[in-house]
Amino acid sequence: MLLLLGMAALPGRAAAAEPAPFDLTGPGLKVMVERGGETLPVTRVPTLAVGDRIRIDAVLPADQGARYLLVAAFLRGATNPPPEKWFFRAETWERKKNGLDITVPEGARQLLLFLAPRTGGDFDALVDAVRGQPGAFVRATQDLNQASLDRARLDAFVDTIGRQDRTRPEAIEAMSPVLTQSLGIKLKQECLDQSADMQAACLTQSRDSLVLADGHTSSLTETLASTTADLALQVSATPEGGLGYYSPYIGVVRDLARIFGAFQSTHFRYIPALARFEGDRLALLLNAAPSFDKPKSAIVVAMPAIEAAEPPPLRATANKPPLCVAGTGSVLPVEGAPLVYATGYAHAMAARLRRKDGGEIDVPVIEDPARGGYALGPVEGELSGFDEQIGATLHGRWGFLPFDGPRFTLENPAGASWRLASTEAPTTGRESEIALSGGAPACVESVTLRDASGATQPIGWQAGGAEGIRVKLPALKPGAGAMALLVRQRGAADPQEIAIAAPTATRVRLISTSVTRPPAADPLRITLARKGAGEVAVPADARLTFSVDAGTDNRFTGAETVEIATVDGRASARITARDGLTLQSARTAVVNVEPAKMLGGTAYGPLRFRVIQREVAGEWTPLASLIRLPALAGLSCDEATGGCELGGRDLFLIDRVGYDEGFGEAVTIPDGFTGDAVTMPRRPAGKLFLRLRDDPDVVGAVTLP
Repeated sequence: MLLLLGMAALPGRAAAAEPAPFDLTGPGLKVMVERGGETLPVTRVPTLAVGDRIRIDAVLPADQGARYLLVAAFLRGATNPPPEKWFFRAETWERKKNGLDITVPEGARQLLLFLAPRTGGDFDALVDAVRGQPGAFVRATQDLNQASLDRARLDAFVDTIGRQDRTRPEAIEAMSPVLTQSLGIKLKQECLDQSADMQAACLTQSRDSLVLADGHTSSLTETLASTTADLALQVSATPEGGLGYYSPYIGVVRDLARIFGAFQSTHFRYIPALARFEGDRLALLLNAAPSFDKPKSAIVVAMPAIEAAEPPPLRATANKPPLCVAGTGSVLPVEGAPLVYATGYAHAMAARLRRKDGGEIDVPVIEDPARGGYALGPVEGELSGFDEQIGATLHGRWGFLPFDGPRFTLENPAGASWRLASTEAPTTGRESEIALSGGAPACVESVTLRDASGATQPIGWQAGGAEGIRVKLPALKPGAGAMALLVRQRGAADPQEIAIAAPTATRVRLISTSVTRPPAADPLRITLARKGAGEVAVPADARLTFSVDAGTDNRFTGAETVEIATVDGRASARITARDGLTLQSARTAVVNVEPAKMLGGTAYGPLRFRVIQREVAGEWTPLASLIRLPALAGLSCDEATGGCELGGRDLFLIDRVGYDEGFGEAVTIPDGFTGDAVTMPRRPAGKLFLRLRDDPDVVGAVTLP
């Protein structure tokens, strides 16, 4: 929870007065902390510890006119005044006594600094004030510490937005949700309701746009950030809210009169300072101008609490895509501790990678709140020394404390070659997909299609789960020839080439056929039967009905054309939904056709069909055999000679007339026969068998009266 100390001009100031913003630049401080032989600036130390040696210097301009007294005071509780020996002073205007070297004593819990103009009795006045009201200064230390940390998060947000290209508002719009999640900030709704090109200005013009939420440092503001800002006016009167006043952009603001009013004196009036982290220094921000007239102003600065350090509760962001170890730019997504982005407390951060031989290396990472994590730097050495899947643990230091963060899995493109997941060739006439497996999907930068002529074009792709990636091919034309995919991966000098087969036309499957003939018009009706396997025989006077399956990954729309043709190409015809094509479903089409009428008198023998979709013709599929039939008038026999004559029209369509299916005593009809009767040597026994010229494997049978 952020509790800002509002400046009170007088102890009797109205409680509901609006607090002044912390927008005045004050002096600076350089504070170094030594622990266990290591020295860090306080900007990298989240908490102090007993025994820490601290060096404190005021950073004042070279022409500083007023002389400031630097005072350090250790506190040990709201009801337990600190001993006088816990107070230290430095005269900043003196060359040899301008800084403090102090050690955190046993029992201390807070460290408070004062910068006060030199005046008679100044040091003793500060000591008496702190020892007389220790609880007020304990609370001030806690509130100022939290205020400075919350301000750091707000500054990090505004600074990051401010560095973006204002000519690309869409990029700022896309980045803002990630940045707010990283820093635990909720954006004011009226900014989000504006157009994209106005949002950035709204978010940076005023901190009124921001609300803090941080599970690492506060439970109350996390609740506030998930509700409306109006709720703050209700919770500000609760004990946890500090009985203070709510500001929707900074937090709960306390009236300084409540904290310091009881001990205002003729010596000092106290001004709270927020510490802004600038490298290894603290820049102080004030909400009131210091006074050098009586009562003079004492600037109050809080140092980190003296307590055990807790590592930041970093966790891996859920539902994030895989990461690539090659090159630079991969971001290890983490959340849960906004201060790792807003302060220097987390430092020496790296990703620890395990090699095949069991050894480990550290790869530097850089915090990137706009992308929601730590950006991975380049890996030194050959990636071939790692497995295809690399375990990586984020680790670093939280102040002086080493800590390990979440674990990630990185994909390694070295030695992981792409291959086709299926040997099936792409189809023509429509967009299609090809699955690739075996590589590192997170490392793919681009995929290019190269055709048989050598021309290239970039194509889309997406991660395909266990299959690796799925590549989207454009609509291809028949005869496009063999092609190749060029997969460029991060960290590789050249793309990997994967050959793919020449595209094939749309494939359909014949499901079934049936033949329907009209009632017999001739005295002797011929029925047909095929000897052995083959296409169904279709008499020229019959209607053919056949059904077609659309094939794998294909669908009928009703806009297709079905083309029927003789195998030798002498005749063809097309059927659409207007004249015989019907859809049973998107997978199944049914075609009704009278082949002889559609193809004409010159059509006979084996027929085939194909489906034309989107102006692309599919492959030919065998369909049926069209058989022209003679018209038989009757059989007349001579009792004296025993011979018979078979009369009729178009008898040239018959190759042989036999007494059995084996055609052992068959009569051969000569080529070009134009007669209207065929002589038989004897009377048949109930049936005649005809071998027809249009398909020698089809036998016609005639039952005699």
